[in-house]
Amino acid sequence: MGTDDKAGVHAEADALNKLKSNPNKKNPIPINILVIRVTKMNVLQNSKPCALCIDKLKKIPIRKGYKLNNIFYSETPDKIIQTKLDILESEEKHYSRFWRERILANSKTKYK
Repeated sequence: MGTDDKAGVHAEADALNKLKSNPNKKNPIPINILVIRVTKMNVLQNSKPCALCIDKLKKIPIRKGYKLNNIFYSETPDKIIQTKLDILESEEKHYSRFWRERILANSKTKYK
């Protein structure tokens, strides 16, 4: 993330924000999302959505007229995980480095 005080936009939030609104919100369009992270050497890294992105995955598709079916993310060393939003919500939450260092550190709470 760097050393500045601004949080970056995560890929899943950026993709959802770029979705055009479905004019017929009574008939949500089913979508899947795939988020991968790779090193400069093309090695897969963990891209499991953080707690804040899970919240965005829950809210943005509905607001824009979509229904999120599956979430796919990369995991080291060479896996792509398929999951559902309710499963991500029930698992232990992960926070990005920015939020761990800048926000949660203020409350003296430790997160993995």
